[in-house]
Amino acid sequence: MSELHNPLFSSDSKIPEIYRLDPEVTLPLNSEPIKDIPVLMEEVNALLQQESVNMQKLQQSIDRWEAEVKQNRVIIDKNKEIIRKNTQEILASIKNRDYWYARSEQVFLDYSNAAASGRVEDWTWLIKKYGLKNTDGTLIHPEDPSTSELCKETAHLLAEEYKMAGHRYDKIKKDKEGENHLLIRESSHSKTTVEALQKFIRTTYEKNIEPIQDGIHLLKELNVKLKNLSASEGSVYAELRSWAEEFLNDYLKENIHISQMVIGDFRRITSIPLPTINS
Repeated sequence: MSELHNPLFSSDSKIPEIYRLDPEVTLPLNSEPIKDIPVLMEEVNALLQQESVNMQKLQQSIDRWEAEVKQNRVIIDKNKEIIRKNTQEILASIKNRDYWYARSEQVFLDYSNAAASGRVEDWTWLIKKYGLKNTDGTLIHPEDPSTSELCKETAHLLAEEYKMAGHRYDKIKKDKEGENHLLIRESSHSKTTVEALQKFIRTTYEKNIEPIQDGIHLLKELNVKLKNLSASEGSVYAELRSWAEEFLNDYLKENIHISQMVIGDFRRITSIPLPTINS
C-alpha cells in the first residue's frame, strides 16, 4: 500500500476522500515520536481528578446512608431495651393482677362458705381473717343479729377493693403491651430502612464506586507509563501502543465493570487503533 492510501498516514492534505471518515486515519504512525507527553499526562491527571470528584460525590451519599443506618440502629437498640424492661413489668403486673384477683375471689368464696354455715364460729373466723368492721371502725360482732348482712356488705367492699387493685395492674400490663407494640412497629420500620440503605450502599459500591476505582487505577498505570516514556529520549508511539494494548487486554479480564468512558479515554490517549466511544 502506498503512503497515499495508508489509512494510518496522518497528513490530512494527502488523504484521499474515501479515507477521510476512517476513525483510524488520523492516528500517528508507530514510528512517530511522542512529542507531547506532558500534555498527555496533564489530560490523564484531569481525568483522574474528575473520577476522584465523582467518587467523592458517591462516597458522600454512602456516608449519609451509613449515618442513617447508624441512627436507625440506635433506635432499634433503644427500643429493644425499653421492650425488655416493659416485658419484665408485664410479667410482674400479671403476677400482681392475678394475686389481687385471686384474693378478691377468695373473699367471696370465704363469705359464701360462712354464709352457708351460718355458725358463729364461721362468722368469727371470717371477721377475724379479713378484719371486717362496722362503720364506726369496730369489728363486727359474730353474734350480732345483723352479722350476715354486715359481713356480706363489708366482704363485698373488700373483694371489690382487691379487684380494683388487680384492675390497676391489668391496666399497667395493657399499657406496657401497647407501648411494646408501637416500639416493635417502629423497630420493624427501622430494620426495613436499614436493609434498604445497606442495599443502596452495596449497589453503589458494586455498580458505581468499584468501576470508578478500577478506572482510576487504569489511569494511574497510564500515568506511570507516560512518566517512564518521558524520561527516555526518542520514545515512539509503538512503545506506548504495544504496552497499552497488552495492559488493557489483561486489565479488562480482571476488571470487567470498568466504565466504558474511561476505556475510551485510555484508548484515545494511547492511540490504540480501535473504535471507541470518542471516535
